[in-house]
Amino acid sequence: MQGHTDEAEATLHTATDRAPASGAAFVALGDFYRQRNRPDEAIAAYQKAAEVDPAHLPAYTQLGDLFVALGRLEEARTAYERGLAAQPADAASLIGLAQLEQRRGNRAQAEDAYRRALALDPRALDAYTGLAQLLLQSGRIDEAAQTYAQAAEALPGSPDALLAQ
Repeated sequence: MQGHTDEAEATLHTATDRAPASGAAFVALGDFYRQRNRPDEAIAAYQKAAEVDPAHLPAYTQLGDLFVALGRLEEARTAYERGLAAQPADAASLIGLAQLEQRRGNRAQAEDAYRRALALDPRALDAYTGLAQLLLQSGRIDEAAQTYAQAAEALPGSPDALLAQ
């Protein structure tokens, strides 16, 4: 097993060497490190992805998500905001920011970010479920039910949308 892991890591390094301006290659390397519980190396790879390809949005969202998992919330906020600065119409960065604000108890900011994400991507299931959970936590049951219904309507036949109800 270790041999395959070493081989995979070597392949990813080869990819970054051959395509040093590829944000996707560095994000893949960061994902590899994150899956192997090597957060410092994952952070460095995601940061390199953002440096070499500032328009590659997964660099920011993956970095933000990792910072959230590590409890480094201000750094997560910065990563998501950098993603939004690179592409203001990035629903994934807005969802990450919304989840962060929800975790911090900033319900109004979280709700706003979820709603902005849905305006950009009406099929963003994570935005629907996050918003509905936030509304439930706020005691806004009818609005939460309506949000779940909107998810099912926006994603017809999606088992995830149906399960979210």
